[in-house]
Amino acid sequence: RDPAVDATGHISGMVPFKDMGNYAWANDAVSYLYEKGVVHGYSEDEFVPEALVTREQFLKLLVSGFEISAETDNEATFSDINSGEWYYPFVKVGINSGIISGIGDNLFGLGSTITRQDLVVMIYRAIMSRYGTVDTNGNSEFEDFESVSDYAKNAVMFAESNDIVRGMGDGNFHSRESATRAESAVILYRAIEYMKTRGGM
Repeated sequence: RDPAVDATGHISGMVPFKDMGNYAWANDAVSYLYEKGVVHGYSEDEFVPEALVTREQFLKLLVSGFEISAETDNEATFSDINSGEWYYPFVKVGINSGIISGIGDNLFGLGSTITRQDLVVMIYRAIMSRYGTVDTNGNSEFEDFESVSDYAKNAVMFAESNDIVRGMGDGNFHSRESATRAESAVILYRAIEYMKTRGGM
């Protein structure tokens, strides 16, 4: 059927950002998440797909994209966060749903860019918190898998075996590299599609 045009002239199912030309591989993901109100542009017509994502930014994307709620009176007590800031409700949900545990020394890692492995760990924990178990083939084809931190290995194997991550085109996962907005959108979108297959969305 023909795509729907809203009151602003935006065509449903099409990316409204003019800077996605070199990131066509992310168009479907960005379009879907934009339509759901999960991602927004830096401006009306710029997504800035190459920009790096911080830990709190991705946590917001994940909580919003997975529609996670965790009603609790427990407060988030990381020493580097402020209860009056925009990210606080998402950090609170992340803690109480088991998605995050910080980076040590009672720190959340506020303002730090999120690595590809930590992004996948957050997704893995979110899915585990909903289902308790996940399907994985228990191995990895990534040539640099040994460089993945031990705490992230199960998450990466799960994500790889369920087509949530596919590496960087060179046979490697690049676990310690920071994730861009385009990469984050694509991986989150694939995780949502996985959730749909399990009846979780």
